[in-house]
Amino acid sequence: MTNTELQEIRESLGLTKKDLAEKLNIKPMLLGRYEKGSCAIPEEIVNKAKSLITPLKEEDIPTLIKNIRTTLGFSRAALAKMIGVSQTMVGNYESGKSVPREEVLEKIKGLLKETKEEETAQSTIEEEAQALTIEDVMPEPVVEEETAKPIDEKPAAPVVVYIQSLLGGTVTVDNILTRIPNGIDTVYIKPEENKAYWVKGEESGDIDLW
Repeated sequence: MTNTELQEIRESLGLTKKDLAEKLNIKPMLLGRYEKGSCAIPEEIVNKAKSLITPLKEEDIPTLIKNIRTTLGFSRAALAKMIGVSQTMVGNYESGKSVPREEVLEKIKGLLKETKEEETAQSTIEEEAQALTIEDVMPEPVVEEETAKPIDEKPAAPVVVYIQSLLGGTVTVDNILTRIPNGIDTVYIKPEENKAYWVKGEESGDIDLW
């Protein structure tokens, strides 16, 4: 199964990435990687995804239309305007009082395919953002053979790493770390956006740098 085929299955079912991930018992971030083609789709996931596909029955159409509408965040009036029917007709589709013509149903499905879902902060950070990590800006540790130092020699000053703003300001890495939750997995720094994004397990968030 290709990444495109997996995405088509999800869209045909009117599901968000989060919804399909739950059905496949995987994390949404991993599903996003499968759909982008970043990694191979395991046979077990392929079989689970295929098992979700069943011939669309007339009685399933109302639920499908409502799922697509709510996924896109449209009101009935908004969806009606998009597909060229009345708001009352959309209500009839969702209640099962009327069955949409095939071209109308395909138009509704197409709205889901054409509308790009807003990625979660976590997938945006880990898959799309071209950002610096704390490891990128921290100096490599230098291991030196321990030698005796003269008694009067002053200890070396601690190394302070600064992040430079495009507008001229600076902030230290230590300052950033004091303003994000403890126990984080990764921090991504984007000076051009004035943001530091953090990931902790399935949680994520961001802070302003300046």
